[in-house]
Amino acid sequence: MAFVLGQVPWNNGIEQTDEVKQKIGRANRGKIRTAEARLRMGASHRGRKHSEETKRKMSLSKWLTVEHSASAVADRLIPMAPNANYDHRR
Repeated sequence: MAFVLGQVPWNNGIEQTDEVKQKIGRANRGKIRTAEARLRMGASHRGRKHSEETKRKMSLSKWLTVEHSASAVADRLIPMAPNANYDHRR
């Protein structure tokens, strides 16, 4: 079955198994990308903004790399509880 512009692919929304992800990773590992391809990949994400939740996670990760007391860690983690309304599949 060939790609047809405007058609929904048969595997749209189907999760890939860990085995398939590993096979794809092995197939792509070590590939040399052209300069043009690297520029296109970089441009595809340029201008995207991190969500507020992602910013908090990055801040927490950076903060946890420094040694802090247990009470300071607990004070920092409680406000970072996951948002029940957050859709992680975005």
